[in-house]
Amino acid sequence: MSNKAWAEWFIARLADRDRAASIIGDLLESGGEQNLVWFWWSVLGVVLSLVSRNLVGFAAAFLCAWLSSVWLRTDYPAHLPPWSWTPVFSVLSVLCLAAPYVLVRYGLRDKFTQLALALCVPAAVGVFYWWVPLVVLPCVLLVLSVVVFSSVFIAGRKVLLALVGALAFGYAGIRCAFYLAERYLELASPSVTRTVVVQRSLPFLCVAMAAAACELMHHFLLQPNRHLNEPRGDSGTAVG
Repeated sequence: MSNKAWAEWFIARLADRDRAASIIGDLLESGGEQNLVWFWWSVLGVVLSLVSRNLVGFAAAFLCAWLSSVWLRTDYPAHLPPWSWTPVFSVLSVLCLAAPYVLVRYGLRDKFTQLALALCVPAAVGVFYWWVPLVVLPCVLLVLSVVVFSSVFIAGRKVLLALVGALAFGYAGIRCAFYLAERYLELASPSVTRTVVVQRSLPFLCVAMAAAACELMHHFLLQPNRHLNEPRGDSGTAVG
């Protein structure tokens, strides 16, 4: 394929096909006799603008994860939950990572974001103060009320299904990342540097898994008309 076709295909991974064709057309029209380097530099600028909300959302989710870890290291050791609660707390942790990401990525007007925030706030309070019954019980009731209310309407059930799917895929991805990290450290030669690198990379992987799960479920369940088309075999003239 020509450079035009490759660039259009690449941008179509981040936007719909018509928008990608329009963007490349505008670049070719405004570029005139510019060379190949200018064209791909412009394409890179377009890609960064398309993923800017993803990157900011990732940063917001990572900041929340870092703040939570600081709190957990200081106050949480005195109130460790029972081991049997670990899966529940892990899923709720994925929700706390997903909520800030989708807030930035899709905006507050998005139904997926609204449901994630409505569940995240009481869930986070319940996780952080699980040993205080007067705090946990209202949080549990609020979460159940939101879930029941969302299940009443067809549109709400679809959004709820998307969020549940995102939590499931995110949790599975995070557990897989931890498992692979443990196996890698077991098989690799002992090294303090390698251990530190793996430990520091895990928070990034956790946020990435939660974000990818949200993108996946939001795209396939809440944006059914947006298709990721296959690259076309256009035989246009290459730029430059």
